[in-house]
Amino acid sequence: VREPGHTYEESDEPASEPLAVPLASVQRATRQYIRFYSHAVPLSPRALLDLWQNCRAPDDQPGECAAGMADARRLLRYGLPGSTG
Repeated sequence: VREPGHTYEESDEPASEPLAVPLASVQRATRQYIRFYSHAVPLSPRALLDLWQNCRAPDDQPGECAAGMADARRLLRYGLPGSTG
């Protein structure tokens, strides 16, 4: 717990390198995006792409993050399955 007079120091700044996001977490977020997306309360497409950009796949699944990023870009470009517009 910080004391009331605490001022932010250099160590309080965000890391310059984004944190790696496990492949399973990014896949789960994408499934939730598809399942729960609403035009009334949209999730920023940039947020989904950021997750894929920082994706880190296990050694036994090379290429999965790149493939997922390509799928996410198609999803955001052409829309959700069954949507119009």
